[in-house]
Amino acid sequence: MQVEFHHLGLTTRHVPETAALLESLVGARTVSGPHLGHTLVEVGGVRIALVPWRTGDPEGRGFGEHLAFALPASRRSALLARLEAAGCAVEVVGERLYARALDALVLEFLFTA
Repeated sequence: MQVEFHHLGLTTRHVPETAALLESLVGARTVSGPHLGHTLVEVGGVRIALVPWRTGDPEGRGFGEHLAFALPASRRSALLARLEAAGCAVEVVGERLYARALDALVLEFLFTA
């Protein structure tokens, strides 16, 4: 039996805004079709289901919960400007950028030569 990765699910109170942010930062595209109330976006061959937060869901995010993207180093300055324009808190750690987006979702950006 061959098993394939299908998608990663993330909970957010801001589904449309999170989809738009991922589109503007890393070129994610929304996948059309019925997705049981989720919005499915795809970037770099990975599908991410943006799931609406429900009453009773636990608050906050666990340490280590994040999305990581690899981009060419030549895009670092433009990405940093877009993160700041989007109001994301950005932390530089070595050669990596970490940004807190909507619902405190952590986005990690690694840069390649």
